[in-house]
Amino acid sequence: MNAVFDLNYGYFGRATLARPTLLDVLGPWPLRVPLMVLLGAVAMTLFQVPWVAMNRRGRRRAEAPSRGESA
Repeated sequence: MNAVFDLNYGYFGRATLARPTLLDVLGPWPLRVPLMVLLGAVAMTLFQVPWVAMNRRGRRRAEAPSRGESA
């Protein structure tokens, strides 16, 4: 959509600001798009890790027999 309409939606576009930004570190316009998508996916995965770990630990506790029960 950015290339067709010459927009900068989601900061993926070719526009550059007068001052350098983090986007300038990611490289030139067409090559930074896959890198930005990859960085976003990694960030979202890292945000999800604590909840997945707590859910697995809770399931293990629920499935484990308590001390008074016989297996």
